[in-house]
Amino acid sequence: TVANVASNIFAAFASISGYPINEFHLHHTGARPVPFLHIHGKADNFVKYIYVPKIVDDMVARNGAVPVPKKTSVLGKYDKSVYGATSGGFPYVFYEIDGMGHNDYTTNTEDGNSALTMWKFMSQYTLESPCDTTLKWRPNVETPDWDPESHGWTVNKGNILLGFGAEQQTSQNQNVYRSLQLENGKYKLCFHADGDTRKQITVNLCKLTGNHQVIIDKKMSVGNDIVLDFSITDGWGEYSFRILRDKVTDVVKISKLGIYLVK
Repeated sequence: TVANVASNIFAAFASISGYPINEFHLHHTGARPVPFLHIHGKADNFVKYIYVPKIVDDMVARNGAVPVPKKTSVLGKYDKSVYGATSGGFPYVFYEIDGMGHNDYTTNTEDGNSALTMWKFMSQYTLESPCDTTLKWRPNVETPDWDPESHGWTVNKGNILLGFGAEQQTSQNQNVYRSLQLENGKYKLCFHADGDTRKQITVNLCKLTGNHQVIIDKKMSVGNDIVLDFSITDGWGEYSFRILRDKVTDVVKISKLGIYLVK
């Protein structure tokens, strides 16, 4: 939460043995993307390691990072995943530490000192480090070798071409779940729909919290770069996003999906 809310105050963040459960993790969309390094023990059963991938997915999409990481491993010490920055965004770096429980320090990083590893990462950045401050969510769903379905997406199921976002899970999994979140503001939803130009798709964006308002429900032609403007005026909320096809046999490829602030 702090990493996003205070992203206009702190240039970069690093965390060891922690992640915010979703009931406190309600601000994925701060003033700017934020460089983030996360260290977590594979044996942490307090702030449970098994739920970390959902937090990683949310932050990678928030930063517009590449969802397929470059991985390095040192046997008995760590697995390191670097989710590289794309245009206007920042990277997300994740260390999974062998044998570590809920600890605030480890020697099992490439520097032999977790505090040094965290500082070396954060000290690369300043508040003047270039980024796209309008970027709020860019999941890069078209990335080669990435399987969106294993990361909470619905893909080519019935009439759903692509879908993300579900009702809150506040009584299980330590309240950790994948989530699309937005604050008040004017936004644009952008993507490219490639396929038979005679076909059409329907775009839905619906609020899952509060008044459950339908924000976007619009039919569009395939074969275009699509930009849909919308506004949020009733405060923070979580959202579901769907692109629907008229027939289950319609073949349409979605790419360049993102949500951006309109300034």
